[in-house]
Amino acid sequence: MKKLITLLLFAVTVFPLLAKHDSAYLNKVSREYVTPHYKFQQKDDAKLIKPLFILMRSGTRDAVEVLQRMNMDASHFLVYGRFIFAHEDMYESTHEGTSVFEKEKELSETLSREYDVYIIGQFEFLKLPKMAQFQILDAVRNGKSLIIVKSGRVGKLPYRKLYEKPIDLPRELKLFPKVTKRSIVQAYQVGKGKYITVSWGVQENIVGRSILPGLPYSNQWKTQNENAAAFFAMLCRYAAGRDLTVKNPEIRIRDAWNNDVTNVKSLPGGTYYKDLIGSNGAFKVEAFKVTSPIGQVKI
Repeated sequence: MKKLITLLLFAVTVFPLLAKHDSAYLNKVSREYVTPHYKFQQKDDAKLIKPLFILMRSGTRDAVEVLQRMNMDASHFLVYGRFIFAHEDMYESTHEGTSVFEKEKELSETLSREYDVYIIGQFEFLKLPKMAQFQILDAVRNGKSLIIVKSGRVGKLPYRKLYEKPIDLPRELKLFPKVTKRSIVQAYQVGKGKYITVSWGVQENIVGRSILPGLPYSNQWKTQNENAAAFFAMLCRYAAGRDLTVKNPEIRIRDAWNNDVTNVKSLPGGTYYKDLIGSNGAFKVEAFKVTSPIGQVKI
């Protein structure tokens, strides 16, 4: 009887650990939860841009935030961490689809499909399997684009040809309000495609951020984050080769706290943002200041 009880306790304890759990939440991205945001298109593009986001599990929300502003036909591939493609231990092994073998197979299947732009947020490109690196760079050479985003500085990859032909960003992107004081966006022509790096110039290793900057919280954070998401969406349009010229725009004014401004004739002093939302899917954000009629007040 004692042996039977011992075997039952062993079975109850060990068998659940041997089972493979449904791990969709570790491998898939959901767009069901919608946060307060502004749309930056009058309507969806007739042919949606097809990006592939390669992100850490903890940074998937950034992609959803960008997609809320501008809808795209997005695919996602999730890695374990900033420097780790996949991880295997007693906890991860209980989750289906998380082993190195399974993730390599998933990525191979994912890269067998065609995308307009490949977006890698915070993860080190060189930690991808060698074949995946080749497939992405070959797609770029043949007309697609690669965007690599880092909170801090984007280091140079050991592929000289990526940097041989630097190109200027278009005026439409340069005129966006600067997302952070030290942000740097660089672009290079690679064969028929483009290689783009985004260095936000903010604190690195911020949990939960991947393609948007970890901005310090303030009473103007909502507006700064809104502008950052809009800028990145427009960067995707540029990377995908879409027209950036705003045509037949609808105009929206936001204040520094990201509220709609309806009475534009008597604006109090402060910083404002004018969103020009084109009928062709392109858009832009312009910052402007209104000087208070009483000037600066010092106490």
